[in-house]
Amino acid sequence: MPQPADISLYIPVRNSARTLAAAIASVRAQEMQPADFFLVVDHRSSDNSLAIARASGARIVAQHDGRLGLARNLALSACRTRWLASCDADVVLESGWLAALAERVEPHIAAVGGATYEKPITPADRWRAVNLPHNWGPAAFDNPFMLVSEMLADTHALRAVGGYRADLQYWEDSDCCQRLRQAGLTLRYEPRAVAWHDRADSAESVLELRWQYARYRQRERLESLSGLTAKLAVNRTYTRQSLSQTLHSDAADTLGLSALLWFHHLLRDLRAALELWPLLDETARGACMSRLAAAVFTALPPAAAPLAACLPLLLPRTWGAPSIAQTGALPQIESRQAIPAGSAGEPIGLSALPGFARYLEQAAAATRDLLAEWPTALLDAILDSLTRIESAQNGLVQRTPFAAPRFALRPRMVDRLREQSPQSGGALEALRSLQELLVRGGGPLPNSAALGVADVAIVPDLGSHADPRSALRDALRSATWAVVSYRAPDLFDPAVPILSARDLASAAAACGFAIRAFETETGATRLVLQRSARGFNADDPPDANVRRVAEKITVPVGG
Repeated sequence: MPQPADISLYIPVRNSARTLAAAIASVRAQEMQPADFFLVVDHRSSDNSLAIARASGARIVAQHDGRLGLARNLALSACRTRWLASCDADVVLESGWLAALAERVEPHIAAVGGATYEKPITPADRWRAVNLPHNWGPAAFDNPFMLVSEMLADTHALRAVGGYRADLQYWEDSDCCQRLRQAGLTLRYEPRAVAWHDRADSAESVLELRWQYARYRQRERLESLSGLTAKLAVNRTYTRQSLSQTLHSDAADTLGLSALLWFHHLLRDLRAALELWPLLDETARGACMSRLAAAVFTALPPAAAPLAACLPLLLPRTWGAPSIAQTGALPQIESRQAIPAGSAGEPIGLSALPGFARYLEQAAAATRDLLAEWPTALLDAILDSLTRIESAQNGLVQRTPFAAPRFALRPRMVDRLREQSPQSGGALEALRSLQELLVRGGGPLPNSAALGVADVAIVPDLGSHADPRSALRDALRSATWAVVSYRAPDLFDPAVPILSARDLASAAAACGFAIRAFETETGATRLVLQRSARGFNADDPPDANVRRVAEKITVPVGG
């Protein structure tokens, strides 16, 4: 366990005037005081962040260029101790935060992260708590997919894997965590180290944040028209998962933001692609954006027509003026040989070319298909939610409670789940899957000869169950090792919860299993689990720490 003399703590600062003083005060109030506390201050801040930083008395490391990844590398260079803790400028640490992390350090641990929860101010903040959580739930475990920015890390390990990507403003912490995991080092999640995120979002800013978090992982799909077409399927997965998770949470009244995600990401993807092509001027880019908006408006079924009014109001910078829907009919180009010409004989823009027209058709079809999955009760709840979110952003108080819809499993979903129900794998298949994932995850292999058939549970498709959490608990009851694969159902049904990687990891940890390997991508997760020393009894109540954290993070549903 590192002692205070072994630890430094830093806060990266840029345009953080509203929250910086509280973040600094929470560091000063730590029960375990770090040997060195400093701020990495971006001198390009347009508010008085620099003045607040100077008044704090903390050591200041100056940043004059680069992004957040560079700020973290500057902190790593300025660190004078073996261990370096980090806290963002819009986060308040509980007094025992650093001590709780330090207590969990062992020789094989590269970094320990805590649980950061939201301090909701707006409806978008409550939606963010469900859809962009900065914690892995109330149970501790090793080998999470990543740790959030509030963590304590071994500087030797950080330097060994090359530090942070200096070109990244988002995902820089996730990228670094992935390289630590791939190098065979262990990350540890400790939920007793509690912090609070103080960020006030609007509908548009929270969806932009959601898009930015995924941008780095999806960057190859944002470089071509064919990539944008492939991104449609990714966005559909994002939207379905967000709808399901929000609907099954205590923030169901923010359901409308999950529907807006589809429309926001469509236009945001196209804008990102257009920015890569330098010979397209603003007029040409604007024409492409308008054509996409018109295509999407045209694809809305009559029952969803009110969405057309909500989009410009709640996403003004993304969606543009309400008149964007009146930009004209979609281009109809029969010939794929000739480049169409304008009245003066000069070539006209990308927005009228055949390849772009095909992309518009695919985006419109994807929109129609997605909305066709939404039963009337879900669409009504979405529209009610959007009305409430708009009222909240205008400062109006909603006096009637939100009626979260209840859904029964639809017959076609019952049939589909029955079709997808997995066949039990043999012992050899289970062991091979187990070893394959452990090798990839850098963990030591179990002794195959010592494992019996009953010791290994293989769950090849947890997403084929109507109640996947219960199915996971049942599968783990008598297992020593488990290989769990989850992919969201290919047929959307509001009654069936779609689980995130966080849901699965938290459920496994609560069942008393250590995570030995962890892979996740869009809509799919694979875990290798090993029973931990404390064992598992399905009827056991949560331990005191789990209870304490669970009670502390309970957030009342707002109007």
